[in-house]
Amino acid sequence: MKRKHFFRNIGSILMLAFLGTTISCFVIGGVTFGISRASARLASIVSLSECLLFGAFISATDPVTVLAIFSDLRVEPDLYALVFGESVLNDAVAIVLSESIETYGSAAAAGETAAISVLKAIGSFAGVFLGAIGIGCLLGCLTALITKFTQVREHPLLETSLFVLMSYSTFLAAEAVKSTGIVAVLFCGICQAHYTYNNLSDESKATTMSFFGLLNFLAENFTFVYIGSACSPTARTCGTRCSLWRDSWL
Repeated sequence: MKRKHFFRNIGSILMLAFLGTTISCFVIGGVTFGISRASARLASIVSLSECLLFGAFISATDPVTVLAIFSDLRVEPDLYALVFGESVLNDAVAIVLSESIETYGSAAAAGETAAISVLKAIGSFAGVFLGAIGIGCLLGCLTALITKFTQVREHPLLETSLFVLMSYSTFLAAEAVKSTGIVAVLFCGICQAHYTYNNLSDESKATTMSFFGLLNFLAENFTFVYIGSACSPTARTCGTRCSLWRDSWL
């Protein structure tokens, strides 16, 4: 995806990711909570925060198939950018939203008023998300400065290694301060794609693209192979998981 299409539609992407995911979370959570009230048994074991947590988990859609079809059909770049950008950001929003709901549940369990619990949840959402954005942008810009004002480009292997390690360090730094690493890596990648990548040597650009393409390919195949082997009808683990899931709800 071209960066100019992503940033040109950044307002619509953020609205769909933030507002759309939040609305979906509360709608699904509210419907689930209403259904649980219809059963006396479920009403005694299912709380509102658990229903909202389920809504946050289920709201993070990943339209991989749609994007693959869009790529084959060569649809309008702006449409592709909207779907791709929203699908990337809604995962991050759902993670932070689930953490905020857990904060709300803990505050409510401690006997605090609903208003204070909501304010704590909103503060947790803002703090975690903004902190992750700050860490990602900071390390992304730091990588850009290192590659621009040093002679590391004269050593392509070292340059590529630095690029990869700084990207992974973003995830570790965010997790170390109790933030979310996925959001930090996302915004670090945006900064690196906009600034750092242009400072790399031609050999490092080719190596970096090939390396991340390989990781992407391996990760996708591992995920689908693992899901297929774990959920096959003859897999013992699938039977165990399904029985546990059934027993927990029935």
